[in-house]
Amino acid sequence: RKYEGKQIRTNEKYSVLLKKMKAFRKDKPLPIEELTTSLLNEFQLYLQKEGCHQNYIHTNLNALRTIIQKDAIEVDKILSPEKNPFLYFTMPKILPTYKEKLDINEILKIENLDLDKGSFINHVRNAFIFSLYNAGIRVGDLLQLKWGNIKDGRLEYNMGKTGKERSIKILPPANKILK
Repeated sequence: RKYEGKQIRTNEKYSVLLKKMKAFRKDKPLPIEELTTSLLNEFQLYLQKEGCHQNYIHTNLNALRTIIQKDAIEVDKILSPEKNPFLYFTMPKILPTYKEKLDINEILKIENLDLDKGSFINHVRNAFIFSLYNAGIRVGDLLQLKWGNIKDGRLEYNMGKTGKERSIKILPPANKILK
């Protein structure tokens, strides 16, 4: 359903979960009545023994919880709400992570690279820099842009992930890339 609804990242996340669950179950089917809090605890322990990071484990269990709550209970009604195995399951906590950021000098070095005008790497660099100058527009949204999204010196588009409308003043460096 996620793939057909063009929710590609969610589909990928669910595919990874399915692969992990198949490995955990040794390719045995998982009847709905075996979907218990105990099974969730065992799956969590399995992922820990596999050496998975705690945040990765949380992401997989959260995906499974979403599938159960949204699809199995609300949409398909193959599981009653009181049989939800997550009712008595304690999700692992998310650990804080450090995301390294480029400083202004590093950005300027990328911006000032001397690249062949028509080269692929030149287009990638320009897309990256354009994204930076436009509030970090997601690459999925960036790739959807058309000239019609530029109106009166502003970049106007609907964010694909949230559907929110964005209107960003186009700064001179971004305008230079457009030209």
